[in-house]
Amino acid sequence: MDDHAATAPTAHDDVKVDVTTRLASLERRQRWAGAVAAFAGAALLLGGAGPIGDDPPLPVPAVFETSGPGGSVWIGIDETGRPRLLLRDSGGHDRIELRIDKGATPRISLRDQAGAGRIELSLLDEATPRIMLLDERGKDRAKLFLMPDGSPLVYLKDRDGTPRAEMASVDGRFHGFVVFDEERSPSGLLAEMPGGAALLRLRQPDDSVWSAPPALE
Repeated sequence: MDDHAATAPTAHDDVKVDVTTRLASLERRQRWAGAVAAFAGAALLLGGAGPIGDDPPLPVPAVFETSGPGGSVWIGIDETGRPRLLLRDSGGHDRIELRIDKGATPRISLRDQAGAGRIELSLLDEATPRIMLLDERGKDRAKLFLMPDGSPLVYLKDRDGTPRAEMASVDGRFHGFVVFDEERSPSGLLAEMPGGAALLRLRQPDDSVWSAPPALE
Protein backbone atom coordinates (compact mmCIF):
# COMPACT_ATOMS: atom_id res chain seq x y z
CA MET A 1 0.00 0.00 0.00
CA ASP A 2 1.41 3.44 -0.87
CA ASP A 3 2.23 5.51 2.23
CA HIS A 4 0.48 8.46 0.63
CA ALA A 5 -2.82 6.71 0.04
CA ALA A 6 -4.59 8.54 2.86
CA THR A 7 -2.92 11.92 3.01
CA ALA A 8 -5.21 13.90 0.70
CA PRO A 9 -5.51 17.48 2.05
CA THR A 10 -8.90 18.76 3.06
CA ALA A 11 -10.44 22.24 3.36
CA HIS A 12 -9.52 23.80 6.70
CA ASP A 13 -10.94 27.32 6.68
CA ASP A 14 -14.57 28.31 7.02
CA VAL A 15 -14.96 30.49 3.94
CA LYS A 16 -18.07 32.34 5.02
CA VAL A 17 -16.73 33.33 8.47
CA ASP A 18 -13.20 34.06 7.23
CA VAL A 19 -14.21 36.36 4.38
CA THR A 20 -16.97 38.13 6.30
CA THR A 21 -14.61 38.85 9.21
CA ARG A 22 -11.90 40.31 6.99
CA LEU A 23 -14.37 42.41 5.05
CA ALA A 24 -15.88 43.71 8.28
CA SER A 25 -12.37 44.83 9.27
CA LEU A 26 -11.98 46.51 5.90
CA GLU A 27 -15.24 48.39 6.38
CA ARG A 28 -14.36 49.42 9.92
CA ARG A 29 -10.88 50.68 9.08
CA GLN A 30 -11.40 52.16 5.65
CA ARG A 31 -15.10 53.20 5.45
CA TRP A 32 -15.58 51.34 2.20
CA ALA A 33 -19.08 50.47 3.37
CA GLY A 34 -20.95 50.23 0.07
CA ALA A 35 -18.48 48.05 -1.82
CA VAL A 36 -17.63 45.96 1.21
CA ALA A 37 -21.26 45.21 1.94
CA ALA A 38 -21.75 44.02 -1.64
CA PHE A 39 -18.67 41.80 -1.50
CA ALA A 40 -19.63 40.40 1.89
CA GLY A 41 -23.05 39.61 0.49
CA ALA A 42 -21.40 37.57 -2.25
CA ALA A 43 -19.41 35.65 0.36
CA LEU A 44 -22.50 34.93 2.44
CA LEU A 45 -24.14 33.26 -0.54
CA LEU A 46 -21.46 30.59 -0.31
CA GLY A 47 -22.57 29.23 3.10
CA GLY A 48 -21.49 25.68 3.83
CA ALA A 49 -17.96 25.76 2.42
CA GLY A 50 -16.32 25.08 5.76
CA PRO A 51 -14.36 22.06 6.96
CA ILE A 52 -15.49 18.76 5.51
CA GLY A 53 -13.75 16.33 7.87
CA ASP A 54 -10.47 14.61 8.62
CA ASP A 55 -8.36 12.76 6.08
CA PRO A 56 -9.84 9.34 5.37
CA PRO A 57 -8.36 6.30 7.15
CA LEU A 58 -6.24 3.75 5.37
CA PRO A 59 -8.25 1.47 3.09
CA VAL A 60 -9.04 -2.09 4.09
CA PRO A 61 -8.28 -4.91 1.63
CA ALA A 62 -9.48 -4.10 -1.86
CA VAL A 63 -12.82 -5.20 -3.22
CA PHE A 64 -11.23 -5.08 -6.67
CA GLU A 65 -7.64 -4.55 -7.78
CA THR A 66 -5.93 -5.01 -11.11
CA SER A 67 -2.66 -3.86 -12.68
CA GLY A 68 -0.89 -3.58 -16.02
CA PRO A 69 2.34 -2.15 -17.46
CA GLY A 70 1.10 1.43 -17.04
CA GLY A 71 -0.21 1.21 -13.49
CA SER A 72 -2.94 -0.24 -11.32
CA VAL A 73 -6.49 0.32 -10.10
CA TRP A 74 -7.67 -0.15 -6.51
CA ILE A 75 -11.35 -0.10 -5.56
CA GLY A 76 -12.50 -0.69 -2.02
CA ILE A 77 -14.17 0.49 1.17
CA ASP A 78 -12.20 2.30 3.88
CA GLU A 79 -12.49 1.64 7.62
CA THR A 80 -15.40 4.07 7.95
CA GLY A 81 -17.41 2.25 5.30
CA ARG A 82 -16.91 4.90 2.59
CA PRO A 83 -16.03 3.90 -0.99
CA ARG A 84 -12.68 4.87 -2.54
CA LEU A 85 -11.00 4.41 -5.91
CA LEU A 86 -7.23 4.80 -6.41
CA LEU A 87 -5.33 4.95 -9.71
CA ARG A 88 -1.59 4.29 -9.35
CA ASP A 89 1.22 4.82 -11.83
CA SER A 90 3.73 2.14 -12.85
CA GLY A 91 5.84 3.03 -9.80
CA GLY A 92 2.99 2.27 -7.41
CA HIS A 93 2.33 5.91 -6.51
CA ASP A 94 -1.25 7.08 -5.98
CA ARG A 95 -1.97 9.63 -8.73
CA ILE A 96 -5.78 9.93 -8.73
CA GLU A 97 -8.15 9.32 -5.83
CA LEU A 98 -11.94 9.37 -5.92
CA ARG A 99 -13.77 9.12 -2.63
CA ILE A 100 -16.87 10.09 -0.64
CA ASP A 101 -16.00 12.20 2.41
CA LYS A 102 -17.85 12.85 5.64
CA GLY A 103 -21.14 14.55 4.88
CA ALA A 104 -21.50 12.64 1.59
CA THR A 105 -19.14 15.08 -0.15
CA PRO A 106 -17.68 13.64 -3.40
CA ARG A 107 -14.01 14.47 -3.94
CA ILE A 108 -11.38 13.85 -6.63
CA SER A 109 -7.70 14.41 -5.84
CA LEU A 110 -4.91 14.56 -8.44
CA ARG A 111 -1.43 13.90 -7.02
CA ASP A 112 2.15 14.43 -8.13
CA GLN A 113 4.81 11.71 -8.17
CA ALA A 114 5.71 12.48 -4.55
CA GLY A 115 2.13 11.73 -3.53
CA ALA A 116 1.16 15.30 -2.69
CA GLY A 117 -2.30 16.41 -3.75
CA ARG A 118 -2.03 19.23 -6.31
CA ILE A 119 -5.58 19.60 -7.68
CA GLU A 120 -8.75 18.79 -5.80
CA LEU A 121 -12.32 18.86 -7.06
CA SER A 122 -15.29 18.53 -4.73
CA LEU A 123 -18.96 19.33 -4.41
CA LEU A 124 -19.90 21.03 -1.13
CA ASP A 125 -23.41 20.66 0.26
CA GLU A 126 -24.55 19.25 -3.10
CA ALA A 127 -24.76 22.78 -4.48
CA THR A 128 -21.29 24.40 -4.48
CA PRO A 129 -18.61 23.03 -6.82
CA ARG A 130 -15.04 23.75 -5.68
CA ILE A 131 -11.64 23.49 -7.36
CA MET A 132 -8.60 23.80 -5.10
CA LEU A 133 -4.98 24.15 -6.27
CA LEU A 134 -2.20 23.12 -3.88
CA ASP A 135 1.56 23.55 -3.85
CA GLU A 136 4.16 20.79 -3.45
CA ARG A 137 3.65 20.87 0.34
CA GLY A 138 -0.05 20.14 -0.01
CA LYS A 139 -0.99 23.68 1.07
CA ASP A 140 -3.92 25.27 -0.74
CA ARG A 141 -2.94 28.37 -2.73
CA ALA A 142 -6.04 29.01 -4.83
CA LYS A 143 -9.73 28.09 -4.57
CA LEU A 144 -12.54 28.56 -7.05
CA PHE A 145 -16.15 28.18 -5.92
CA LEU A 146 -19.38 28.38 -7.88
CA MET A 147 -22.00 29.52 -5.41
CA PRO A 148 -25.52 28.09 -5.35
CA ASP A 149 -26.86 31.08 -7.35
CA GLY A 150 -24.20 30.52 -10.05
CA SER A 151 -21.86 33.32 -8.93
CA PRO A 152 -18.10 32.53 -9.00
CA LEU A 153 -15.85 33.28 -6.04
CA VAL A 154 -12.02 33.02 -6.06
CA TYR A 155 -9.47 33.05 -3.21
CA LEU A 156 -5.69 33.38 -3.58
CA LYS A 157 -3.04 32.84 -0.87
CA ASP A 158 0.72 33.39 -0.76
CA ARG A 159 3.21 30.65 0.12
CA ASP A 160 2.82 31.36 3.82
CA GLY A 161 -0.91 30.77 3.60
CA THR A 162 -1.81 34.43 3.96
CA PRO A 163 -4.90 35.46 1.96
CA ARG A 164 -3.79 38.02 -0.65
CA ALA A 165 -6.71 38.40 -3.04
CA GLU A 166 -10.41 37.57 -3.25
CA MET A 167 -12.61 38.02 -6.31
CA ALA A 168 -16.35 37.66 -6.84
CA SER A 169 -18.94 38.28 -9.52
CA VAL A 170 -22.57 38.54 -8.43
CA ASP A 171 -24.99 39.70 -11.12
CA GLY A 172 -26.76 42.92 -10.21
CA ARG A 173 -24.66 43.48 -7.09
CA PHE A 174 -20.87 43.37 -7.44
CA HIS A 175 -18.06 42.44 -9.85
CA GLY A 176 -14.52 42.95 -8.61
CA PHE A 177 -11.77 41.99 -6.22
CA VAL A 178 -10.12 42.89 -2.91
CA VAL A 179 -6.36 42.59 -2.22
CA PHE A 180 -4.68 42.19 1.19
CA ASP A 181 -1.27 43.05 2.65
CA GLU A 182 1.01 40.68 4.59
CA GLU A 183 -0.89 41.47 7.77
CA ARG A 184 -4.15 40.29 6.15
CA SER A 185 -5.49 43.84 6.14
CA PRO A 186 -7.42 44.95 3.03
CA SER A 187 -5.29 47.33 0.98
CA GLY A 188 -7.22 47.77 -2.24
CA LEU A 189 -10.52 47.23 -3.96
CA LEU A 190 -11.55 47.46 -7.61
CA ALA A 191 -15.16 46.83 -8.52
CA GLU A 192 -18.08 47.54 -10.78
CA MET A 193 -21.14 48.36 -8.70
CA PRO A 194 -24.84 48.19 -9.61
CA GLY A 195 -25.67 50.52 -12.48
CA GLY A 196 -22.21 50.10 -14.03
CA ALA A 197 -20.37 52.55 -11.75
CA ALA A 198 -16.67 51.75 -11.32
CA LEU A 199 -15.10 51.98 -7.87
CA LEU A 200 -11.42 52.02 -6.87
CA ARG A 201 -10.10 52.19 -3.30
CA LEU A 202 -6.40 52.14 -2.36
CA ARG A 203 -5.07 52.30 1.18
CA GLN A 204 -2.04 54.57 1.60
CA PRO A 205 0.94 53.99 3.99
CA ASP A 206 -0.60 56.45 6.49
CA ASP A 207 -3.85 54.42 6.43
CA SER A 208 -5.69 57.10 4.50
CA VAL A 209 -7.74 55.94 1.52
CA TRP A 210 -7.41 57.16 -2.05
CA SER A 211 -10.68 56.77 -3.88
CA ALA A 212 -11.90 57.14 -7.45
CA PRO A 213 -14.45 58.54 -7.64
CA PRO A 214 -13.87 60.35 -4.33
CA ALA A 215 -15.71 58.70 -1.45
CA LEU A 216 -18.84 60.42 -0.24
CA GLU A 217 -18.93 61.28 3.45
